[in-house]
Amino acid sequence: MAGAAFGSFPGRNGLIAVAGQSLSPGPFKCLTIHVIPPRGGKRRPLTPTGKCRERWVRWAPDWSADGRRLLFFDFSSRLGIMSADGSHASHVSLPQFDRLPYEERQLDGRPSISPDGRRAVWGAFGQRGFRLWMASLAGHTARVLRRGHGPRWSPDGHTIAYVTPGGRLALLNANSRRLIRFRRFSRKVEFVEWSPHGRRLLLTMRSRNGRWFLATVSARATKDRPRTFALPPRFRTRWEVDQAVWSPDGQRIAFIAQGVYKGSDDAEYVRDSLWVMDARGGHVRPLIRFGQAGDPTEFDIGDQISWQPVVR
Repeated sequence: MAGAAFGSFPGRNGLIAVAGQSLSPGPFKCLTIHVIPPRGGKRRPLTPTGKCRERWVRWAPDWSADGRRLLFFDFSSRLGIMSADGSHASHVSLPQFDRLPYEERQLDGRPSISPDGRRAVWGAFGQRGFRLWMASLAGHTARVLRRGHGPRWSPDGHTIAYVTPGGRLALLNANSRRLIRFRRFSRKVEFVEWSPHGRRLLLTMRSRNGRWFLATVSARATKDRPRTFALPPRFRTRWEVDQAVWSPDGQRIAFIAQGVYKGSDDAEYVRDSLWVMDARGGHVRPLIRFGQAGDPTEFDIGDQISWQPVVR
């Protein structure tokens, strides 16, 4: 329940879920969801070993507030949900969305499940641009909210934060679907995420010259400036800081960074890696580094991430 999950803050930290390419017994890889302990350790796929067919293709994980379920996108660009161990996976039947032409429902970012576990919001794009969708996880009914991408549900369930097509931060009333406020900054907002207590927002931002930043801003104030994290020099050139999330206890932040590196063949490759740092900045360390091109054990992660809450 939303009250139990929200009332447990600061909660305990569970596993970090990422989308990535897992190895199959044959020559192909399978895009699926993996989990990894937040202090490092063995990475584990939530797809059974040897099963790498279309129906096992999953990405864009989002943990429920009680940490017992994962919302995801599947191979046919539809919404799905499964248990925390990868079992009992099922497609959420949403005729209004599923019957759209494939080119009109290209999924964006990752979905967001409401704290009470009953609804979901997500972004999709097509000829009409980026649009936000909302649906009941019981299925059957899906509706367009407005234009935008990257919607994230607040911990108390009352507000949805998202990014406008112009790169502004926006807050929407989750029940009335009325706009609460817009925020424009000197840098363009790319992604947004709530803090566990719901008082601050974590922003991935990009400047006009193409530099990427990670910052926080008050969810309630209307004029405060974002507080930018001082990331190590490696993130200042030829790197992008993609999606980021707070840990459930509010003490750490995990983020996906995309960088350019040289493979064993001296060619340049763009790859994502997973990093964790203190919520106040500093002590940045990798959990999943780049693999080597051509290495049969390499793991290729995507730019979606979610941190599992463990309700007391």
